[in-house]
Amino acid sequence: MNLAGRFAEAEVSAREQLAVIDAHHSPEVDGRRAQILAELGTALQGEKKHREAADTFERCARIYEQLGPAGVKRAEQIRKMMRTTP
Repeated sequence: MNLAGRFAEAEVSAREQLAVIDAHHSPEVDGRRAQILAELGTALQGEKKHREAADTFERCARIYEQLGPAGVKRAEQIRKMMRTTP
């Protein structure tokens, strides 16, 4: 949905997915959670909710950093996305 520019729908979907993960008591440091947070951050950025997007991207990056070398690279990419957020 983000790629189609449907940011409001993408935000709702990401929040629903996070609720499901939370309901299943998944750990905070989880690749699925990080990916959903990245999607949520992108949706928020597209909706011009810049402060919330930056906070969401930062949470996502912190999770990725704890997932090993590949996660660290992804965290760097997420932080680059943050720099494009006003």
